Amino acid sequence: IGTFLYANESLNTMKIVGLAMALISFYLIFKSKKGTKINLKLLLLPTIIFFFSGANDTFMKWIKDTYVVSTGNDLNNEIHFIGVLFSVSLLTSLVFLIAQQIRKATAIHWVSIGAGALLGVLNVFSATSMFLAMGQFESAFFFPIFNVSTVALSALSGIVLFREKLSTINLIGILLASITIGLIALA
Repeated sequence: IGTFLYANESLNTMKIVGLAMALISFYLIFKSKKGTKINLKLLLLPTIIFFFSGANDTFMKWIKDTYVVSTGNDLNNEIHFIGVLFSVSLLTSLVFLIAQQIRKATAIHWVSIGAGALLGVLNVFSATSMFLAMGQFESAFFFPIFNVSTVALSALSGIVLFREKLSTINLIGILLASITIGLIALA
């Protein structure tokens, strides 16, 4: 999509092959040990996630290029935008939490609030890093590497932190994801 929206974006055969390999690696990483029969209804959710994630990436790039103008190494514009974005998110969450408390639908768990705050801080740093990287790389380079890396690291974290057992197919998917990152980086 970035190739069509932005004049400075390019798409070549190696990038297209890399994108196709990324999709195959996602499938292999998440393939369960169960039978090989594919239930088309179960493909609906990953397909929706794929398209909405792509739409989100495109929207973030558009916002970055249209409204958040970088001036060299000065991060002020990025920090202001991300600060407003996450402040609105926090305020919206607080409104929903207070509404639930008024209706007495749920109890407040301080561990959840602490974990949410930690996740919010990590997301602020992630979003800031993402905005900086979007200014340095083409979309066809940055987003596949970012998303493939996220999926592969999540799978590896499951092995290390939760002692998940991955099948040979899952491990091949992680290897293919690594090759994909290299291929797109060379493109």
